[in-house]
Amino acid sequence: MTEKSYRDRRAISQLIREVRVRIWTWDPIGLAQIGAPEDEYDCLVGPVTGALRECLSAEEMAARLHLHVIDHFGVEPTGTEAFSVGILAWYRESADSFLR
Repeated sequence: MTEKSYRDRRAISQLIREVRVRIWTWDPIGLAQIGAPEDEYDCLVGPVTGALRECLSAEEMAARLHLHVIDHFGVEPTGTEAFSVGILAWYRESADSFLR
């Protein structure tokens, strides 16, 4: 493995860890509040990181996540717009730390 690919993998792993923490903190359907396993929202990591890498707007990301949560869990999420705005702001501030 080259030094660059090693750094790329580390950056991607760090991005995924950070996104997981932010999704868990968001807790779109209240699973964290009832003691669900911490990997319960891992199905959202791909859509969130994909939206970040695609440079979607907050509105586009919120719409995508809203539908994904409904499709996957069958429940309306809360705070989708606020989460999208917040994670986009965080990502823009942290962009130098992660791959695009």
